[in-house]
Amino acid sequence: MVVTRRTFLGTLTGGLLAAPLAAEAQPAGKVAKIGYLTGSSVGPLDAFRQALGEHGYIEGQNIAIEIRSAEGRVERLSTLATELAHLNVDVFLVTVNRVAVVVREVAPKTPS
Repeated sequence: MVVTRRTFLGTLTGGLLAAPLAAEAQPAGKVAKIGYLTGSSVGPLDAFRQALGEHGYIEGQNIAIEIRSAEGRVERLSTLATELAHLNVDVFLVTVNRVAVVVREVAPKTPS
């Protein structure tokens, strides 16, 4: 399945609109962790980081992004998702449905 830029940005925007609600529940000083997992190339993270910044999230200050890429090797997805789950990420950002299915199997209680 190919994710278009429009789909990616639409999903990103929806997540960002929900983020302030989740951020209100965060204890003061807590750094939120996003686990970014992709099956291929890392993709347009610059746009994602810029959008976060526009909403007051600064990487290294109040948010951390843990990036993992299977680099086209689907068999690595489960291992990478488990690695991110062990880092206690608050939310997973995934690029395609196949990755979302793996994340749900490994970390069913973590939002993705």
